[in-house]
Amino acid sequence: MSAAPHPPGTVAWHRQGIEAGVLLLARCQVCQAHHYYPSIVCRACGSDKLAAVEASGRGTVYASTVNAGDPGFSVAIVELAEGPRVLTTLAVPDLPIDAPVELFFDDGSQGRRPCFRTAP
Repeated sequence: MSAAPHPPGTVAWHRQGIEAGVLLLARCQVCQAHHYYPSIVCRACGSDKLAAVEASGRGTVYASTVNAGDPGFSVAIVELAEGPRVLTTLAVPDLPIDAPVELFFDDGSQGRRPCFRTAP
């Protein structure tokens, strides 16, 4: 998916990407910084020139903890290859810090959501 402008302050494009099986990031057209979760301005330079771009789906575990209520999965922060960090779940519990992971989408009871698993 190529870069496309998105309306400032909206999150609809983000949710539509997830429903389509694509994780979209906001990329600043001025400084090229990537941001996860929609914003109306670039957190790096303050520009309002943002566009939606597809994430590579690759990243590494930055931090994680096993869910005590359901030890079958971990809550984690994954650092995407593009730089932003994403709060997410891991399909494999107890992955070490810096473990390479890849994106997949879980179609659970609360709708589709981005998750990560061990990268090949």
